[in-house]
Amino acid sequence: FEATEEPKQRVYEAWIPKGHMLEIRPGDETLKKGNFNGGQVGVGEGEPMNLPGVAIDNITMTQIHNHGDNAEVRTKLFGKLSMIEIDDSKKLKFDDAVKKNDLFSQLRRFAHRAFRRPVSATDLAPYEEMLKQSLDAGTPRHIALRSAYRAILCSPRFMYFVEPTLSNNHGQLDDFAVASRLSYFLTASMPDGELFRLAQEKRLRHPEVLRSQVDRLLNDSGMDLFVKDFAAQWLDLIDIDFTEPDRKLYRDFDMVVQNAMLDETHSFLATLLKKDAPIRYLVDSEYTYLNSRLARYYGIAGVDSDEIQLVRLEDNDRRGGLLSHGSVLKVTANGTTTSPVLRGVWMCDRILGQPIPPAPENVPAIEPDIRGAKTIREQLEKHRDHVECASCHSKIDPPGFALESFDAAGKWRDFYGATNKNPKNRSKVDPSYELPDGRSFEDYRDFRKLVAQDQEPLTRNFAEMLVVYATGAPIAFSDRSSIESIATESAKSNFGMRSILHNVVQSEIFLSK
Repeated sequence: FEATEEPKQRVYEAWIPKGHMLEIRPGDETLKKGNFNGGQVGVGEGEPMNLPGVAIDNITMTQIHNHGDNAEVRTKLFGKLSMIEIDDSKKLKFDDAVKKNDLFSQLRRFAHRAFRRPVSATDLAPYEEMLKQSLDAGTPRHIALRSAYRAILCSPRFMYFVEPTLSNNHGQLDDFAVASRLSYFLTASMPDGELFRLAQEKRLRHPEVLRSQVDRLLNDSGMDLFVKDFAAQWLDLIDIDFTEPDRKLYRDFDMVVQNAMLDETHSFLATLLKKDAPIRYLVDSEYTYLNSRLARYYGIAGVDSDEIQLVRLEDNDRRGGLLSHGSVLKVTANGTTTSPVLRGVWMCDRILGQPIPPAPENVPAIEPDIRGAKTIREQLEKHRDHVECASCHSKIDPPGFALESFDAAGKWRDFYGATNKNPKNRSKVDPSYELPDGRSFEDYRDFRKLVAQDQEPLTRNFAEMLVVYATGAPIAFSDRSSIESIATESAKSNFGMRSILHNVVQSEIFLSK
């Protein structure tokens, strides 16, 4: 949070292990900090240092249970079966009024939830037999039922998606399989009561029902969860912590900036989906999301507050579009230097839908000259002379060089080299290049406008990424026709990103095994 002269109330939700303590310390590396022996300042420690500080007026801690307290968990496990305390030990057992038939009925309900579909008598028989044998052996009823639960949770039907198909249909998933696929795709959890009801009524495959369920699951906080999880896989944001920019080279980068970078990307993608914005906005947008710290880091004036907020950009602004987000620029660099090859490959694979095969084993890798004495462009000139490299580099190099205007920590740069204090040890960044179709660009801003002009490749790639995330399977040759159909249908809605998602969910590739 950003400290201000006026008091503020802040609410945080976190898991705090027993014995741990709370501490507030500056996360902004650009702030001047005091130095006290022993670390933090306690009562009577340290001398006045003419520095701003933070005072805590009060802290209120409340224990919460995101997925239900003990009573709610017991209800999910044992339904309406009444329980009583065992000899004042606070441990519970079933009331004497609970009969054996009640236990078998509850076992069936639990299996239905665990397997995410109605359970046949044949599938349930082994667990019923286990429960019966335990009861016959005199095992307390609550322990016997719990043992049967454990067996269910060890079953492949619980651990994996079991996706039965409709009879007399070519691989089309049944409604319960569609319910699971849709729910885990958008909410990362099992189907809720409404999805189960629609599957039971065999209505979930209807186009209008599917559309309404997608919108329902994405409403409120559902969109934020989906965007965060999907972006982590699609854009490699899951690797945001894998490297850390060298603090000697990038002194004003810190975790406050990194967290704001992630918020920028998540808020931006959520807005594009909510507004059904054209896919071209993905790479060329007139707005982004910033707070005061990230705006200062990017060199954008006029942004106050530590709250992430929509910021309108000028036509010639260096930011705008996913490719200029610090989160993306950070995960496509190694923390010290950038490489147009790495960023170009990422761009082709994740945005343009042009996967690049691995480089031939007999071609050595290119190591950037971190001194800036020799540019990466000069180093690549010789590399492209290899015949086996030329075809791939015609795709890799244009986006790679366009993104060279951003350093490894996501800031704009005009020169290579570690410091501005030694101009002789720097070389100018040259982001100009030519696309494979012959169109040329002078800088990153020209490049993003050229990419945004053709929305079909962006649409096909976005659809493929959604399908892979939803099904867990790579796109095969036989899937190409479905992807083309999604792109064609999306063109009718100006390639809106929400429309692309709807078209993916209603496609054969999503609804079939």
